[in-house]
Amino acid sequence: MTLKMVVTTAGRDALRNATANGTNTVIVATVGVTATAFTPDASTATLPEEIKRIATIKGGATAADTIHVTVSDNSADTYTVRGVAIYLDNGTLFASYGQADPILEKSTQATMLLASDVQFADIDAT
Repeated sequence: MTLKMVVTTAGRDALRNATANGTNTVIVATVGVTATAFTPDASTATLPEEIKRIATIKGGATAADTIHVTVSDNSADTYTVRGVAIYLDNGTLFASYGQADPILEKSTQATMLLASDVQFADIDAT
C-alpha cells in the first residue's frame, strides 16, 4: 500500500539551513496517530484530534531520498488509526498522512506495529 505523506511547510523550513544553500540535520522523534479522517496539506501544523504520540520508533536512511520509520505501541490502549504524523525532536510536524478508511486498528491485547518507507518525491535530496 502506498501512502503519500505531505511534508509540511514547517518541515521544509526545518530542513533548510540559515543561508538557504544546504540542509540541516533533522531528527524524527515521535509519530502521532489519529482516528480522524483528514486531508493533509503543507499548512498542517497539528494532527487533528491526535490520540497519542509514540516515541518507540526506529529508523534511518535506506537510500538518498528515503527514510525507513518503524513505530510500535505495546500499551493496553485501543484505537483506530486513519492518520499519522511524523514529528521532529523540536516538536515540528514534519509530514502527515490521512485517509477515510482505517489504516489499522489497535486492540488492548495487540502490539501495534507500523513500518513505512518515506520517499521524498518532491524534495531534492541532494
